[in-house]
Amino acid sequence: MVLNANPLDNIANSRKIDRVMKGGQFVKLGYTANYGRPRNPVAIIPRIPEPEISAVTSAIIQSNREVEITVHGVGFVGNSIVRAGDSAVPTTFVNIRTLRAKIPEQNGAQTLKVSVFNAPPDGGISSTVLLKYGAANTSLSTTSVAEPAISAIAPYRVAEGSPEFEMTVTGVGFLPASVVRAGDTTVPTTFIDTQTLQARIPADLVSRALFNAPGPGQNNGIYGDRTVKVTVLNGPSTSNSLSLRVVAKWLANERE
Repeated sequence: MVLNANPLDNIANSRKIDRVMKGGQFVKLGYTANYGRPRNPVAIIPRIPEPEISAVTSAIIQSNREVEITVHGVGFVGNSIVRAGDSAVPTTFVNIRTLRAKIPEQNGAQTLKVSVFNAPPDGGISSTVLLKYGAANTSLSTTSVAEPAISAIAPYRVAEGSPEFEMTVTGVGFLPASVVRAGDTTVPTTFIDTQTLQARIPADLVSRALFNAPGPGQNNGIYGDRTVKVTVLNGPSTSNSLSLRVVAKWLANERE
């Protein structure tokens, strides 16, 4: 339950209910005649979400030895599995926004694509995020990269109602003509180098979080986040996406 006043100040405040969530879905307040026998069970029984990645730490790995990474995003469940390339790797569920995974030695690889998989029913596989190994940070160039790929966005999490802000997009394969897209919006983009772009994200793209839109139509409401997928376009070539998370104001200071 989300209350409008602190029950520690007055127990009567426990009756000042703003909204209620059950099983990952907001419940309509008041008497519901068909509760427990809905015509559309999907409205009450939450589906397994499709995972989305916002960030991986560290996006640059200094050596090819086995390393543990932390994956941040939404849509994570107890049996979510991190994949390195096409292989499942040992994964630890930390919470609904965080996974940890052990990436085995890659035998001299310069890059590695990482994704998250949620098993059926529903579920699915996230977009990939590009990990770079040691010298890959300086040796990869547009001549060796066929299309753009994103390894990180910063920030990857903002509070709803934030003003217009600058986002740094890092990866490989960027060109002077590369353009960042946030959701369906192409945003002003500045080329820094082949591995760095800066994009200006307008305030209207982060004006609201999902907690302001209760109802069975929401997808990831249990996480308190709305996501805006960020991609890079090189003409007809489109990169992988990372998800900018828009969190409710009252979650803005939550530690992850």
